[in-house]
Amino acid sequence: MQSGETQDFKTDFPKVRWRGKWISAPSVVGGRRTVSSAALGHTILFRKSFDVADSGCEKFPARVTADSRYILWLNGVEVSRGPIRSQPRRLTYDVVDLAPYLRSGRNVLCARVQYYGENTAWWMKADANLALGNFGVFAFEAYCDKDKSLISDDSWKATVSDAWSSVPMQDRTLSTAPLEVFDARRLSMHWIDLNFDDTGWSSAKIVAAEHMGSLKYDSPPTDPYGPMRVRPISKLTTFEKTSSVHSVHVVHDELSLHSDPVKHVLANLAADNIQSVAAKPDFPVAMQVAGGCATVIIVDFGREVAGTLRIALDAPEGTVVDVAASEALSAFASANQHTGFRYIARGQEDSFESFDPMGMRYAKVCITGTHECRVESVTIHERLYPFTDRGSFISNDSRLNSIFEAGVRTVSLTSHDAFIDCPSREQRAWIGDSVVHQLVHLTVNADWKLAIWNPQLANSPRYDGILPMSVAGDSEAAGGVNIPEWSLHWISSVYNLYRYVGDKVLVASLLPSVERVLRWFLPYQNEQGLLEHLPEWVLVDWSTVMREGASSILNAHFALGLWQFSEMAAWLEDAGRAKWATTIWSEIRNSFDVFWDPKREAYVDNIVNGIPGRAISQLAQALPVCGRLVPPERFDALLRNMVDKRHLTCKSWLADVFERFISEAPNLTSEQDGNELLLESIVNGSMDINVDWDMEQESVEAQPFMRYMVHDAVVLAGGPDKIADLCLDWGSFLDAEGDTFWELWTGGSLCHGWSSTPTRDLIQYTLGVTPATPGFESARIAPRLGHLEWAKGQVPTPYGFITVHIDKHSILVESPVPFHLDLSGDEELCFPAGRHSLDRVSDS
Repeated sequence: MQSGETQDFKTDFPKVRWRGKWISAPSVVGGRRTVSSAALGHTILFRKSFDVADSGCEKFPARVTADSRYILWLNGVEVSRGPIRSQPRRLTYDVVDLAPYLRSGRNVLCARVQYYGENTAWWMKADANLALGNFGVFAFEAYCDKDKSLISDDSWKATVSDAWSSVPMQDRTLSTAPLEVFDARRLSMHWIDLNFDDTGWSSAKIVAAEHMGSLKYDSPPTDPYGPMRVRPISKLTTFEKTSSVHSVHVVHDELSLHSDPVKHVLANLAADNIQSVAAKPDFPVAMQVAGGCATVIIVDFGREVAGTLRIALDAPEGTVVDVAASEALSAFASANQHTGFRYIARGQEDSFESFDPMGMRYAKVCITGTHECRVESVTIHERLYPFTDRGSFISNDSRLNSIFEAGVRTVSLTSHDAFIDCPSREQRAWIGDSVVHQLVHLTVNADWKLAIWNPQLANSPRYDGILPMSVAGDSEAAGGVNIPEWSLHWISSVYNLYRYVGDKVLVASLLPSVERVLRWFLPYQNEQGLLEHLPEWVLVDWSTVMREGASSILNAHFALGLWQFSEMAAWLEDAGRAKWATTIWSEIRNSFDVFWDPKREAYVDNIVNGIPGRAISQLAQALPVCGRLVPPERFDALLRNMVDKRHLTCKSWLADVFERFISEAPNLTSEQDGNELLLESIVNGSMDINVDWDMEQESVEAQPFMRYMVHDAVVLAGGPDKIADLCLDWGSFLDAEGDTFWELWTGGSLCHGWSSTPTRDLIQYTLGVTPATPGFESARIAPRLGHLEWAKGQVPTPYGFITVHIDKHSILVESPVPFHLDLSGDEELCFPAGRHSLDRVSDS
């Protein structure tokens, strides 16, 4: 455990009321019950000088938080950043030990607080009272011992920096990441140094909550930020990645400077009079920028990366550097992502690092100025959740090994302060997507904190009981159209906590929300007990499945949620709720045969006005198996329908949308936003299904996300030996010269965590390691090699790693817990914790 993690210092702070005050800058607070117009979005800088005796402190624990985000430096060294995303009334604080950064004598703490002002993909504005929640605030306290403390109060210095500004997000849709604009001429880079002259700064202003009954509390906890919980997850790891020069282009047209840096970059790349010039792959890159014209450098990180982008250059004062991040160089990739920043050079010591993270492979750097300029480097600090102590999977199939590792990389890039969809386009915490991220963490990462926390973050019900489709950001704040079945995936994430973590207090705290979600669906049951005509966005999958009327897939998913709830309630000895869920599940099971087509031995996608549809899909066969609705005598037929590729066809209405969009993207002008056109295309495309396959003979295969449920069903139907072969489908992504998995089989974002199920499945089903009892008090090991000659790996548990090495002739297991060994699918053998080796009969 690293110094500074929260577990070290729980007892060093007052349990409830902080001593540190909420502070801000006077210019944004305004007069009584007024808020300055600057509070719409601003950057506040704080400084506090203090002395430390020669004896110093063995430890100096500090806790810190802010609205919206902060970075904290001590003596010029960054020591903390946060807080993590949350709903405003569930604001968290970070804990850090400052002792390693102290020096005898004079010290200085500096903080940058960024207040976004408008909802973003990862931040939602508080429901403000007359003071707090309207502008940026900061709170801090640290204790060397009982007699030595340091708190945020009006002895700190504060200023609202006019060096930073941002581009309004009103004209953007899918991407609501702030676009940072920094004019380095307006701020010395030495403002975090001890000897910086801050005499021109104001004293910080202490801010108290103002509302009926507030009692004018001016330190946490206060409205609108709730009880102030300690950060529940580990600190993100930081690694620097370098880039190389892909190409250099000189734009001879004089284009006016667009207020949006991303649009300015794209406009220059689309200019009529643009010329590619020879360039070496290494930095630095020197150029002569003619007045009014621009040079564009495209840099390549060699793979998908995610973090804060840094550029260092030697340029005359006033040189404008615009950056647009992109996963690929195509017109679609450019239009599908709207992240970047603008930097205006001070003319000396010019370097800049973005405040917010972004994902990319390429950075398009557009330099506009009038003199010679040299770009020294473009790097990124990857800021990702730690995967430092992790499980493994290795086999004789090198392609499968690479697929496993690509899944780890994909989930790593989408594991930030929450599980996010992608690091590039959105960075939203979608509650349905995250079940795959969670399963990868539980099966590979020894650090389970994020896997445990994410379902709790998502537990933020709408007033009618359903969960938002994404949380702690603009989507939840809007409270609008939802994806109902995303809440059913969330139930599975709670079920995973029950199985892997086995914490009864935690599961019991989440079960009421699980029940409310299930009850949300009940008014949509027809006379047969089947769901039909659900409102809002019934997505199911990006594959082209039929959703109108009564959906077999949705009904089976609902049944699975009921089955999982019943099992968890029974585990908690809540027989009444278990019986309630089982009763509704039985109604669905008794009526579900209406979807069965005996001639094709398959379930149809849907029934409309009592008439069964003709479309069938992989998911319509898989979900009933997962929902425990299928008689065992149908397993063989359903298994054939799920895995026989001769009858599967890859159809995605979203891929059709992307294809049409790609044809339009090159025609976008610099004033248009590809995200807006893309969203409009998605809305129209979801209602305009093009049936261009033989519905009588072909079954639509699932897209990468929902393959996690297909693979679950394959195993339940008796085909665990087929999983290794099915995972080879992900090799197509490796063939595209990447090491991450895409959103769709044929496109979308190029790094989507929800597509990473092979990494889970090669552990759970091929190596065969799962919990036998809640909390991994005992394990079940049921390896099924399929086409493999041998496989080995290690799997994390709360008690240490389970190691398995199996080939056609023998198996070696080393386990910290007792385990049940299933080598044949028939009789299970029981072993105590320890190292065990035995011969086996081939399962081929």
